[in-house]
Order: sequence, then structure tokens, then C-alpha cells
Amino acid sequence: VYWADAKLNLISSCEYDGSARRQVLRSAETLHHPFSISVFEDHIYWTDWDRQAIFRANKFNGSNVTPITAVHMLQNPMVLHVYHPYRQPDGINYCAAVNGHCSHLCLPAPQVNPRSPKISCACPDGLVLMADGLMCTEDSRSREEAVDGLPRDILPLEEPDDGMVAGIVIAIVTVVLILISLIALAVYRHYLHRNVTSMNFDNPVYRKTTEDQFSLEKNQYQPTRIYPSTVGEEALNDFLAQEPLTSPGTNDYV
Repeated sequence: VYWADAKLNLISSCEYDGSARRQVLRSAETLHHPFSISVFEDHIYWTDWDRQAIFRANKFNGSNVTPITAVHMLQNPMVLHVYHPYRQPDGINYCAAVNGHCSHLCLPAPQVNPRSPKISCACPDGLVLMADGLMCTEDSRSREEAVDGLPRDILPLEEPDDGMVAGIVIAIVTVVLILISLIALAVYRHYLHRNVTSMNFDNPVYRKTTEDQFSLEKNQYQPTRIYPSTVGEEALNDFLAQEPLTSPGTNDYV
């Protein structure tokens, strides 16, 4: 078994049971970042990510390291495989002729002895192989199990009424519009309340209460304005001044 270790910059090998482990090649200059490795005959092959190339070396001692592709000419070389008739000899494809007479899948069969069958037929899911070993048929057991699994009483599905659906949609849209209108009105009133400036003036006349006592006296009344009087008005005023206040036709003052 051969493997590459990119962190330790080495290629190692061991037996199939893990024994006889040894280092084939270890070099930080040669093995920058080995990724995939393959073995054929007396050589090992690997890809290197950093150097972007494919290399070959002796699989026993790691000598004769040689790039088999130009360095830094490959872009991200990944998995490496070696194909050769010696590594996997060509065989006869017995399924090539009429699909091996299989109705669906034709698979090569392992050759245990000279009398072993060359092919074997297989069927996809839901089908079973018939007694002749070639044809596939529907699996009746799986169909019966599927039918038995279905409920016996199946209620018909009720189709929704288009009118009821339209009514529900209209009601939802109406409620949403009402909510949006109320929110807009509240925001507008709040905006007006914050931006309107009010002024309050106190009137001293309305400060008196019913407990305040006051009286009106005739001699205390003083006209606010004095107008010039004529001769007739002065005579009338003299006459009224001589007449007693308690005479008939006048108001009584206390």
C-alpha cells in the first residue's frame, strides 16, 4: 500500500496488514504538496498542487524523480489514474450482444469456476426477476401492500367557494385599511398638537367671585368722560339738582 503525506512531505508504503512500513521518498524540495498517487510496475506517480505537474519516481527507493508533464503547466491537478492492459486486462463483454438477453439490467457475473454464468440479470425497484432469470415483471406483493396501505374510507375533498374566499379577502382588506386610516389620523393629530402654538390671556374682570361684596352709590359714580353742555342742558341739570330724590317718578336709592 502506498500513500502520500502532504504535511510531512513524504511518500510511504507498507504491507496490506500494516507491517513493514518504510519511507519511499521524503523531500521538501521535491514533494511540495502531493495530492493523488498511483502505482504501476516499478514506478509511483503523483500530482503536486504547488508545482502544478505530475511526477514519477522509483517505487522502491524514490530515486529518479522526473516530471512527466511540464512544471506549472497544469491547473489544479487532482486525482491520478494509470490505465494499462497489464493493470486491468481486457475481457469479453457478454452483455454487448442484445443486452445479454436481459429485459432490463445486464451485469457481469464473477467467474468462480469454468461453469459459472457469464452474466446475471437484475431488475429496478418495483420489479422482480422471473423464473427464467432474464425477464422482469411487476411485483404484485408490493402493489398489494401499497393498496392495503391506503385508507378505505376516503372523503371527497370540498372545493372552496369562490364567493366566500372573495368575501374573506375583502373583509381583511377593509380591516387593514381602517387600521391604517386610524393610525394616520392619530399621527396627524399628534403632529398638529406639537406644531400649534397657543397663548393664554387672563382677564382680571372674571377674577371676582360671588363672595366679593360691592355696592353702588350715586355720589360715587363719576362719568369717565365730560362732554361740553349747552345752555338748555345746564338749565335742566339745575332743575334736577333742586328736585328731591324721593319724589314720585324717580328711583329710590339706599
